[in-house]
Amino acid sequence: MDFDDQLQILNGIIEECQMTIKKNKEVIEKANNVIKKIQSKCKHDYEIIGSYSVIVVECKKCGFIGGA
Repeated sequence: MDFDDQLQILNGIIEECQMTIKKNKEVIEKANNVIKKIQSKCKHDYEIIGSYSVIVVECKKCGFIGGA
């Protein structure tokens, strides 16, 4: 394996990492939007009780359960 082969492998790894970072940023942005929606309905502290295709939260104070 020469230098060019190694460089091509490293470039592939870098590209994969960049795609993962992009996907993670999208997930974080969606989660922040969900939090904003939930906070518009309940201003108390809450904890995440599930996160599959949606994020589900439960308010510790008033019992509000919501998700998005």
